[in-house]
Amino acid sequence: MDVKTAFLNGDLEEEIYMEQPEGWVVRGKEDYVCLLKKAIYGLKQASQIDQEEYIQSVIERFDMADCKPARTPLPAGAVLELSKQPEPASDSFHQRYQSLIGSLLYAALGTRPDIDFAVNKLSKYNSNPSEAHWHYAKYVLRYLQGTKQLRLRYDRASNDGLLSYSDSDWAEDRDDRKSITGFIFLMAGGAISWASRRQHTISLSSTEAEYKAASDTCRQISWLRTFGDELGDDMSRPTPMCLDNQGSIFLGVNPVVDRRTKHIDVRHHYICEQIELGKVEVFFVATEDQLADRLTKNVPFSIVERFRDGVGLVDPTA
Repeated sequence: MDVKTAFLNGDLEEEIYMEQPEGWVVRGKEDYVCLLKKAIYGLKQASQIDQEEYIQSVIERFDMADCKPARTPLPAGAVLELSKQPEPASDSFHQRYQSLIGSLLYAALGTRPDIDFAVNKLSKYNSNPSEAHWHYAKYVLRYLQGTKQLRLRYDRASNDGLLSYSDSDWAEDRDDRKSITGFIFLMAGGAISWASRRQHTISLSSTEAEYKAASDTCRQISWLRTFGDELGDDMSRPTPMCLDNQGSIFLGVNPVVDRRTKHIDVRHHYICEQIELGKVEVFFVATEDQLADRLTKNVPFSIVERFRDGVGLVDPTA
């Protein structure tokens, strides 16, 4: 965490004074005040949880300032697979592609869970990108062009505790048939942690893929619960985890071993232990209410829009 330095670089255009902080009052100058050179917590002028200026700079750096905005991070029917080019692309093309993906990853990790699936999918091809990959990466920029003002909003009045969603596709990757894990955590009505990443091993069923995703989500729950406890949050109640696969729920609550599950690596059974300890409680949600679904596949605009609303991504100008 960079709590101590999070706002130290915020510039101030106004002239603002503050009382000398407690414990740092200069002897003999108790009636003096401090002239602020940088923004601090609590000011209206302090930095803000959106990356609009950063996104705009990336758009301009890649000559997309005049591009037509797109409604989704990837176009409908986009096919992402290994390059069929017999020869690797030039070094300069590699560097430019990797630079764009790195810039997009920074936004995806910071405040934009809505582009996480697209960016992580595209980052897989950093070693040998094709023109198609470059086209799709710029398409993400087109989406950001129309949504760069979005920011995460948290509502402390909601009193919502930690809530998690976990999901997975099944063998949709055309290159190696590995599934994608997606999870997202909400608190106070906004997303605080999310991920979209490939699973390390091939799953033999959708239940297995979802079970692996739930196990990954449980490990993140454990970390967040420990962190929340250190901050003084009440972590006495189990953290809800929402799944849309009945098979994975049954396997987590009833860790039976049979011919269909005995091959699953022991590390994925971590979810069973967390449920038994009362740290995680599993709930079934319909697929249309599964927020993490957006982090596992390319979806149409209606689902993108519902995802943004669900994770607290709002347009402050609307």
